[in-house]
Amino acid sequence: MADECILIIEDDESILETLQMLLEEEGYATCVARLPEEALALLDTTPVQCVLTDLFGTTTPHLIASAETVRLRAFPVPTGILTAHTLPHDHPALAPFAFVLTKPFDIDNLLSHIAAAIAAPLTEEQRALQPIIHRYFAALAAHDLDAFTALCTDDVTYVLPGASLHAAVITGKAAFHAYTATTFQHYPDVAFTDITIYPTPAGLAARYLGSWRTSAGERASLAGGVLFRFRDQQIAQIGIYLNAASMPQQ
Repeated sequence: MADECILIIEDDESILETLQMLLEEEGYATCVARLPEEALALLDTTPVQCVLTDLFGTTTPHLIASAETVRLRAFPVPTGILTAHTLPHDHPALAPFAFVLTKPFDIDNLLSHIAAAIAAPLTEEQRALQPIIHRYFAALAAHDLDAFTALCTDDVTYVLPGASLHAAVITGKAAFHAYTATTFQHYPDVAFTDITIYPTPAGLAARYLGSWRTSAGERASLAGGVLFRFRDQQIAQIGIYLNAASMPQQ
């Protein structure tokens, strides 16, 4: 498994260098981006364990939207906000973020928040469900669709939002089997690596790096996230978070 980094998104060079130095002194690997657009490209290809982002924009909606775009691409990796802007910390749009710290912030406080976000523990029930997620990815990589759909409830719901070729809402095991068989024709020799599992309030989420062979014979890759909800020991809901622009369009 490749070393996971803490992704720092900051356009102030002095703050960026200071954060990078402090985190590396604490033993963390870091990767950096000056703008959200740079960060989105990194998130498609780089194993990340936490994201620290400044806010970009002028008004509160634009400021939060800049971080929300990154958070969704990074999902389920925890994303924290570091900003000099004054924001209402009870703003509902900030609720999905791991933490919000206002500059200047206390370094020990930042390190404590990062450690807590990264080390969020799984419950005993969630630990028992982890092998199912690993079997999910293994069955997909093997194109063993019978084993894959056997992990799911009869009324499983699958959601891939957006406007990509494969975007869909699928309900039912038979429909999901057929959809997956068709979709994965576009991804020969698919493999899933750097799989990290995170707790969520209603289930588990996984971050992974997927790769496949293109029609030109080259390897392409794309990081993504999957939200799982379970019923007993079976997968009842699957939500996919991907950069649709990087997916095959035909």
